[in-house]
Amino acid sequence: MLVKIYYPSQQSPLGRRMTVGFSELTINDTIKIKVPIGHFIWLGDGMALLHNEKQHGRQIGMICAGSGITPILQTCGLFVDINRDVEDIPCKDELDEFAKEYSARLSLHYSLTSKSIPMDWSHSVGRLDMKMMI
Repeated sequence: MLVKIYYPSQQSPLGRRMTVGFSELTINDTIKIKVPIGHFIWLGDGMALLHNEKQHGRQIGMICAGSGITPILQTCGLFVDINRDVEDIPCKDELDEFAKEYSARLSLHYSLTSKSIPMDWSHSVGRLDMKMMI
């Protein structure tokens, strides 16, 4: 399991409580988690169940956040990853390698929303918009 810990800071005095809680776990601690809850089941060969109704499509688009990227990487063609800062991009090196290795079927697009964008940043800046989805 991959969890980015957001400790208390000026911007978020309490941190993000869920991640701070994860940071307090020790080896052999256990947690209860739920399985993904949704109304979409990919059946393969362009077929899916959406609200228990079979649908056919040549292309699908999925939006995920945080650790939700894990199941999306298995199915996507365009992967847009938006974070506050470069350091917040989970597994950036691995994503870059994955995109390089599977460039014929995967397009990777980053965007940052922080007020302090690195001078050498060559990707997008700002929140998700239609241009990023095309």
